[in-house]
Amino acid sequence: MGRDIKYVRNEGENLPHPPQTPPPSLTRVISPNATGAYASSPCKLGLDNSRHETALAGTGIPMRGPDTKEEATFPMADQQLNAPPCAASPVPSSGIGHDNRRHPDRFTVVGNHLTQHRELSLTAIGLAAHIQSLPAGAKVSIKRLAERFPEGEVRIAGALRELEAHGYLTRTRERLPSGQVITRTVSYNNPPAMAVSAQPPPRPAPAPPEAPLPLPEAHDTAATTLLTDLRRHDPRLLLAERDVRRLAPAATAWLDRGITPEAVRRTLTAGLPATPIHHPAALLAHRLTEFLPPPLPASPTAPPRPDPLQNCDHCDRAFRAPRPGRCRDCIAHSATAAA
Repeated sequence: MGRDIKYVRNEGENLPHPPQTPPPSLTRVISPNATGAYASSPCKLGLDNSRHETALAGTGIPMRGPDTKEEATFPMADQQLNAPPCAASPVPSSGIGHDNRRHPDRFTVVGNHLTQHRELSLTAIGLAAHIQSLPAGAKVSIKRLAERFPEGEVRIAGALRELEAHGYLTRTRERLPSGQVITRTVSYNNPPAMAVSAQPPPRPAPAPPEAPLPLPEAHDTAATTLLTDLRRHDPRLLLAERDVRRLAPAATAWLDRGITPEAVRRTLTAGLPATPIHHPAALLAHRLTEFLPPPLPASPTAPPRPDPLQNCDHCDRAFRAPRPGRCRDCIAHSATAAA
């Protein structure tokens, strides 16, 4: 069944023949006809751009849609952006996802600097992870690794050379006392950190020059002579002039406390070790400080002596007085007689 298309002519238009496409001023309406098929019904647009449709073919029911004013107030005429945006999915839409579980035992910590290395091949990365998981003393020769993995000796040897070039492995040949030559292999799990620690520490700033030691005073001459003379009793106690000046105040403290130079010398040279003395100044400084005796206590003051006995010049009685003269009674009797 075909469709019957009818065109409605607006006022002032002549349509001698039905055009192939309807002009802008015509509107077609498709409606069912009496046979059940759909046919176009005329729809005329007014000057206010409102729609005026005629009844459907075969029916008395006009078919009318919303006009311009009605469309302006229709709730769904404009796009409503009131729906909330979709939440971002925790699972990436593309790429790998991870479902990690904690390893309670039998695991090896491998750094990303190895597993994501830009210059190592996949064989070298996997071989390095395998070597780091082995216990100390395990055999990692090329033949032993070729027996363990499907890669051949050529690929394994190339992977080992890659690891050596990037600092993850070292192989050195050593000769045992028996004459046998072995290859000692050492695995490094963190070459970047080792490269940082291997850098020499910054050189410390030079210490400011020390002020020259003052020359010994007159009362330090005995201490200086004592320290300089120690090398005659033991050649290992040879002191530099700088050390003699530094130790002279400590030796002077001994002499100020009444210790004779001979006693100080015996204390410094007694019981020396039989081995060579590499730092005699440090040894003498320790003994002068640790073996310093305490000062002697002050001697108790003697009680005052009594005045000597004198004979009175008047009565010849004995009495104590600092100088000869009359006794106390005679002096009092003379004062009473004079009054």
